[in-house]
Amino acid sequence: MISQWEVLERLRQTVTLDDDEAAAALPFCKAAAQSFERKLRKKEDCANQLIIMLCAMTALYKFLLARSAADTEFTGFRAGDVTVKKSYKEALEAAEKLKDDAFEQAAHLLKDDEFVFRRF
Repeated sequence: MISQWEVLERLRQTVTLDDDEAAAALPFCKAAAQSFERKLRKKEDCANQLIIMLCAMTALYKFLLARSAADTEFTGFRAGDVTVKKSYKEALEAAEKLKDDAFEQAAHLLKDDEFVFRRF
């Protein structure tokens, strides 16, 4: 079984999360762990660090996506020549790259159930 706590710990090693943010990210860690556990070729790979990283980066991406969708606060202001913006775009792009890289690294440990070849 992939440990949601180990996934959360890896996530906290990658990005800085305070205790409230970590608590909010935990369901995403659990969901990623459950999702990838079903896709493992071998059950003993559930402790493999490539899988833990993949779960953590997937949880990070989904956590940021949910935060950006739920954020109804202002996104910026301008005072003279100074502009302050609060944007999730760059963070989401970086998280997606981290997630894709982690998937690439762990792909050999996962079943390929996304492709079906059929004859009509």
